[in-house]
Amino acid sequence: MNTTPGTEVRRRSPTSTLLEAWLRIDFFGAGRREGKSGTGSLSSTVFTQGFLSYLFAALAWGEVPALRYDAGCLLFVMGLALMGTLGSLRGQLDDAAERDMLLASPISRTQLAVARGLHTALLQSAFTLGLGIAPAVLGVWVHGSLSAAPLFLFFAIWSAFGLTALFEIPIVLVDRLRGPGAASAFSALLRGVLLGSMFLGALLGLRAMHLGASSLPFLASFVPYMPSVPAAKAISELLAGSGSSSQLWLALSWPLAAILLLTVLARLPRRMHSTQRRRPRSRSWGLQLSGVSARGPADAGLARFLGLMLLRERSYRLRALPLLGLPVAVALLGLNAAQEAGRGQLFLALVHVLPLVYTPALLVFLPYAEHFRAAWLLEFSLDEPMAASRRAAVAVFGLIQLWVQAALFLLDFWQTEPLGAAMRSCAALGLGWLLLPLLLRPLEAPLFSQDPESFEPPEMLGSFIGFGLFVTIAAVGLAALAPVLQAVLSLGLLAAGFWVWRRGVRR
Repeated sequence: MNTTPGTEVRRRSPTSTLLEAWLRIDFFGAGRREGKSGTGSLSSTVFTQGFLSYLFAALAWGEVPALRYDAGCLLFVMGLALMGTLGSLRGQLDDAAERDMLLASPISRTQLAVARGLHTALLQSAFTLGLGIAPAVLGVWVHGSLSAAPLFLFFAIWSAFGLTALFEIPIVLVDRLRGPGAASAFSALLRGVLLGSMFLGALLGLRAMHLGASSLPFLASFVPYMPSVPAAKAISELLAGSGSSSQLWLALSWPLAAILLLTVLARLPRRMHSTQRRRPRSRSWGLQLSGVSARGPADAGLARFLGLMLLRERSYRLRALPLLGLPVAVALLGLNAAQEAGRGQLFLALVHVLPLVYTPALLVFLPYAEHFRAAWLLEFSLDEPMAASRRAAVAVFGLIQLWVQAALFLLDFWQTEPLGAAMRSCAALGLGWLLLPLLLRPLEAPLFSQDPESFEPPEMLGSFIGFGLFVTIAAVGLAALAPVLQAVLSLGLLAAGFWVWRRGVRR
């Protein structure tokens, strides 16, 4: 190779090159591949969730003992770090094109494993560091020592490693037993559960930090076993210069054990599945959609396709399923408080319309799919793809609301009398059917026809908030009426909603 005199060609290792490429994508966005400027989702997530950790620490700062402050803030930071990185740390080989490129490149399996391990460690460390800076700085005043900040950050990062490894273990097992598709679905479902748990944990945790563990009658026995307690006690022991090291060893050992177990399980071979044609498991789902979509077999097939894709489309699962954790947490938390205050029936009326309030957020993601280039099949198979997409969405989400209200009826029936539970379910179901075609009007592209990378938040955020307020006020107003008038209006809403729903499916 001809080189300029006095210059020296520097060869870089494949590991460092691959690591740099992954980190560029994480911090500066996938658009860098196309020569575009911008930041990645990691940067915006760190700034957004870092502000949440600051608010949580500020609410506890100055009034909470040091041990409770460290335990609560560490657990909150660990939870945010877990939600931000769960299921995404193994994504370098998820894309087929990148997987083929990496496996065909002149890089050994050892170098690839080292690059992935370093990338995971650096990404998790940077993410947790951004979340823990504010609580660590406020902890300096809580402890009265400058050494509290670096100790807090160290244990936050190390404990986040362990907690993420613990939650990645079942995902890896599902991946090895059922394949990457099932693992991705399980990961999205787990994120939804974590989102609701974080909301409940933040409220209950602040109460326990101020009043002590005895303020949590059902959870007080579990507080000493929280994953942040050993680290919080280790920080107090190190700052006090105590000779006891049991908590320090416990805080260091359990994350290491979780990481080692995850490493061993990740090396297990993936179970080979039979390539024989399976019997369809969704026959009842397809029969229900065929009965609803009476316009023709094309509409019935598209509705069934949409119903299956809601569970199988990875980009939809990752965006939509985590949103379901927050309303479930609100319902569980508020139901307990409402029953204690004697307002159980009023709150149950709000619980019934809560799925309808979140429906617009679920409909926004319908046009996006990772295999959006296959949308030409719909365009060539249907005369009016946009109208058919709306009819399919009306059919599918109408059935989903029916099932959800049936489940809420059982919950309501268990809490109150059957007649009131039936009226609240009928009113919420009728209102949902009545408004569903209206909610689908902003849908501007056929189902699963757009690139997920091009998704932008809707500009009509104010209309979504207004819709939620309208539904909430309607539910409260209906619950405040006399029982006879409430029954008449509930049955009227159900009849009108069913007529509008059937008309929207067949139009």
